[in-house]
Amino acid sequence: MSLTRGADHRFSWSAELRSSLGFFLLLSTAQAQTPWWDHYPRIVQFMNQMCGSRIAAQVPSLNVDAVMCSSVADPNVGIWAQRVTILEESEPGALAKMHAAGVKVIAYFEAFGQAKAYVVQLKKNPDGTWLKDPIDPLLTRRFLNHWNWQRFNGTGEVRWAGSHNYFGDEDYARPYTLTHQRYGSPPVRYPDGTIATGYNGPSTDPRNSRVYDACASKDVNGQPFIDYGYNRAVERREGLLQIDSKYAGAFDIGKDAACPSWAGYARASTLEAIDYGLDGMWTDNFSPWDSFGLEPVKKAFGEWSVATFRDYLAAHFSPAELQSMGVKDLKTFDVRVYIRAKPYDLTDPAWLDDPIWRAYKIHRRRNGTQALTAYYNAVKEAARSEGKPDFPVTGNDFQDYNFGWARDNLDMVSAEIQGAMPPQGNYVPIYKRAREQARGRLGIFWLYVPPELAGHPGIADVLQYQALANHILPEPWAGTRRNRIAGTDATTAAFNAFVGKARETFGERIPVAEIGLYYSSSSELAHLAPGGWPGKKEAQHTRSFQAWGAALTEQHYQWRAIPEWKLTPETLAPLKLLIIADAEVFDPADVPILKAWIAKGGQLVVTGDCGTRAGENQNFQPLPVSSLANLPAKHYLDFQPAVQTDAPKTVAVTLYEDPQTETQFIDLNNTDIDVPTDTIHQAPPIHLTLPKKPTLAQILTPDPTVKAEIRDTQIAITGLTRYASLVLKN
Repeated sequence: MSLTRGADHRFSWSAELRSSLGFFLLLSTAQAQTPWWDHYPRIVQFMNQMCGSRIAAQVPSLNVDAVMCSSVADPNVGIWAQRVTILEESEPGALAKMHAAGVKVIAYFEAFGQAKAYVVQLKKNPDGTWLKDPIDPLLTRRFLNHWNWQRFNGTGEVRWAGSHNYFGDEDYARPYTLTHQRYGSPPVRYPDGTIATGYNGPSTDPRNSRVYDACASKDVNGQPFIDYGYNRAVERREGLLQIDSKYAGAFDIGKDAACPSWAGYARASTLEAIDYGLDGMWTDNFSPWDSFGLEPVKKAFGEWSVATFRDYLAAHFSPAELQSMGVKDLKTFDVRVYIRAKPYDLTDPAWLDDPIWRAYKIHRRRNGTQALTAYYNAVKEAARSEGKPDFPVTGNDFQDYNFGWARDNLDMVSAEIQGAMPPQGNYVPIYKRAREQARGRLGIFWLYVPPELAGHPGIADVLQYQALANHILPEPWAGTRRNRIAGTDATTAAFNAFVGKARETFGERIPVAEIGLYYSSSSELAHLAPGGWPGKKEAQHTRSFQAWGAALTEQHYQWRAIPEWKLTPETLAPLKLLIIADAEVFDPADVPILKAWIAKGGQLVVTGDCGTRAGENQNFQPLPVSSLANLPAKHYLDFQPAVQTDAPKTVAVTLYEDPQTETQFIDLNNTDIDVPTDTIHQAPPIHLTLPKKPTLAQILTPDPTVKAEIRDTQIAITGLTRYASLVLKN
C-alpha cells in the first residue's frame, strides 16, 4: 500500500489501492458518455412550487444545473389527476421556460411508498356529460379539491382522484385511464388472475375500490395500511370520509410491492411527465418503508405478498420440511393466520427463530428487490423510448434501514437525512453505504438541520463540503422555505459556483480504498420481529457499522462499505483489510471467498457475534458454530495507511483517483465548528506524508487562505477552513 511510479514513470496510486468499482471505471471510458446526473450535478429544490417564470428568473443566481419543482409530480394520484396538475395548476410552458433558463427539471414520484387519493369537485353539462377543461377538451375539469374544500358549497359532483380511477377506468377520468392509447397498462388482477374491477362497497368511498384491495399493502389482519389527511378549515363534510370524529379529504394508501401493476403505472406516469418535458425523477420510498416497514404487522401483508409467499415456500422447502414448519396445506396457507395464531408477543425474540417468519422476511426482501428493479426498468424504458437515455431515477430512504432492497436498481441515491451533526456527528458511514446501493459514482442528500440551525451559513458549509469530499451533493431548498435547511441562497450559490469550477478537474475520479467495512442488511432483517425490534433494540450490526465507519474516517483511513451482495473476489482484490463487525448473518457460501483472499495476503478483523446465522438460501438458520470460526487466524495486523497525517479528527482526508487521466486527489474537509455561534475554526497546520515525492498540480478550494508546500515526501497545508482538494499529477 504505497504511492509508486509505474513502468512509464508516471506517479499513481498503487494498483491494490484502486477501488474495484467496475461501473465507475466503465463510466470513465469517455467524458462525453457520462450522464449529466453523474457529473457533479448542482440541484436546488423549490419546495412544493410549480415551475415557471419566477423560478426561471432565480436560476442564474443560484448556479444550478437542475431544479426540483412540482409541475409534473405524481404521488400516484392517477394519470387524470397528473394531467390536471400539469394543465390547471402549472404556468403554461413552464418546463420549456426552465429549459430556456439552461436547467433540467426533476420532480417527485413514488416507488413503493403510498398512493395518494383526494376528494375533488367536478361538474356536468346539461346533457349529463362531464364539463371539460378549456385547454384540453378531452380532460374532465377539476374545480375544487381537498386543499380548498372549505369553498365547497354542495354543488357539482363529488369524486376522488387516485390510482383507482386510472385502473378502474372511471368515466370522469377517461380517456386518461388504463385504456389510454399512450398511457395505458394492463388491468390490476388479484393473485388468482381475477381482474380487480368495481367496488366492495359503496363507490362513494374510494377505499372500497377492488384496485386497492388487490394492490395495497395490508396489516396482519388483512386491512389496508392508510394515512389520512385533514383540512382544518373545512366545515361542510359532504364527500369526505369520517374517521372517528374527524373528516378526511385525502388519504395515502400503502402499495404492496409484490403487485406487478405498480410498475405498469410507473411507465404510464413517466411517459406523461416526459411528454411535458421532465428530465428526471426524485423517487420517494425507494425502499420497504410502506410495504414492509419496521413494524411489519402494520403493512407487510398485501394480497400479492401473501399469495406469492406460497410459491416461495413451494420452491424452497420440501413437503416434509413444510409439515415440520407448521404448513399443513400449502394451497390454503395464509401467513397472516399463522402469525395471528402464535401465542407469543409480536416483538418476542422467539420470532427470530420461527422458520416461517424468517422465510417470509426473506421472501419480502427478494420480491421487494424485484419490484424496485421492475419499477426502475419501466421508468428507464419509457424514457429511452422518448429519446432520454440520461433520464435519472434517484431514490429516497437510504439514511436508515432498507434491508438491502435496493441493489444497483437505481441511478443515484437522493435521500433525506438529519441526526449526526458536526463536529461530534459523522454522516460519512451513511454516505458510503448508500453510494454502494446505486449505479452512479455520486449521491444526493437533503441535509436537514434542527429548526434553530435553519439558515446558518457555517453549518451549511460544513455539511456541504463534508458531503462533497464523500462524493455526495446537497440538494438545498431555495428561497424563503428553508425552515429545515441550513444556509441561505447565497451559501448555496457560492457552493454551486465552486463545484461548477472544480468538476472538470475532478473528471471521472473514483474513491481509493484500502479497507473494506462489511455491511450486512441480512443481519438487520434477521433481527426483526413482526412487531418491530425485540426489546426495542435494533440490530447490533447497525450500530457497529456506524461506529467503525466513523472511527475509520476520524483516523484518516481510506475505506469503503462492502454490502454482502458485493462480497466478491473482484471487490476484495484491491483491499488489504476487511472488517466484519457484529454481522449475525454471514453466509457460509461466502467463506471460501474470504479464505482465497486471505491466502493472497488479505487481513481480516472480526468483532462481536458474527456468522451465527446462515444467509438467505439457508433461511437465516442458526449455526452451531460461527461460519467464520475456521478462517486462518492472525494475532496482529501488518498494516500501514497509504497516506499518514497529523490532521486532527475534525479534518477528514479522502483519496480519489481518475484512472483515465492518471490524476490523484487528496480531499480535506474541516468539521470543527462551534455550533452555537455558527463559527468554523480554521484547522491547524496539517502534514501529509506520502511514500514518494508528489507533484502538486493544483489546489481546488473555496478558501483563499489555503496554501500547500511540498518538502520531499511531505505536504504541509495551512489556512484550511472548509475544504481543499489537492490535485496530484505528473
